[in-house]
Amino acid sequence: MDAIKIKTVSIFASFKWKKDQKYHRTYELPPKTTLLGFAGSALGLKEEQIYHKWEWNGKESPLVDRVKVAVLLDKVEGKVREAWRTIKSIKGKAEREIEPLFLEGWTFIRIPIVREQLYRPRYIVYISSNEGNLLRQVKGKFENPVFPLSLGRDDELIRVESVNIVPLTDPKYPISLHSILLPFNIAKVKKKTVLEGTLKPHISQKLPHRFEIIDKTRKPKDEEEFTFLTGYKVTIEEPIKDAYYDSEEDRNVVFL
Repeated sequence: MDAIKIKTVSIFASFKWKKDQKYHRTYELPPKTTLLGFAGSALGLKEEQIYHKWEWNGKESPLVDRVKVAVLLDKVEGKVREAWRTIKSIKGKAEREIEPLFLEGWTFIRIPIVREQLYRPRYIVYISSNEGNLLRQVKGKFENPVFPLSLGRDDELIRVESVNIVPLTDPKYPISLHSILLPFNIAKVKKKTVLEGTLKPHISQKLPHRFEIIDKTRKPKDEEEFTFLTGYKVTIEEPIKDAYYDSEEDRNVVFL
């Protein structure tokens, strides 16, 4: 199978945990919807075209149904914390006021926020499609994107170091996986753990495969468990759906 392989680097990147409020932790890998937005920015698509309907090449399928995405963490040099304050408005008098401002019955409260950021992360992003013309179209747009590219927040721009169409082959089991986002809970899979390097637990959470756009508001849809495996290696003997091998990187890839 052929796939586009995009190598990226940025100064900072952050991928907020979905329920964090005042302390924003970051995943070490971009979620699936972030990767779809990444491809959509290169193509110049609106969110409705990514998730609802995209008229291209005589078809009206959205981007999410035309492509599959995968991501590997190549390297991250560290993690930093950024602190700032946001203003929240409350009608009437607040029960607990923090440096309040008043305006005609409204209370405006300054709330401290802390955000984790990854310093100089490098990722390898893969995009595959059954439509060969679309694959070549996406490659061309990553070489000359319509919108500025980011993985994470809009102000966390990235640089594409290389973009190529590469052949991926079926993996030889047992397969080794590390520094990868997986579309299942790794704890529920029979595996052998390889303890080496910096050890830390994996993170498994329910995240959406897509969004539903209603009145310009995104609502999660098709939520399933994903695993952010960045702290150790695993060896798995049982077959994994949409798993492939990239001989150039000598690493296994799993599409989401």
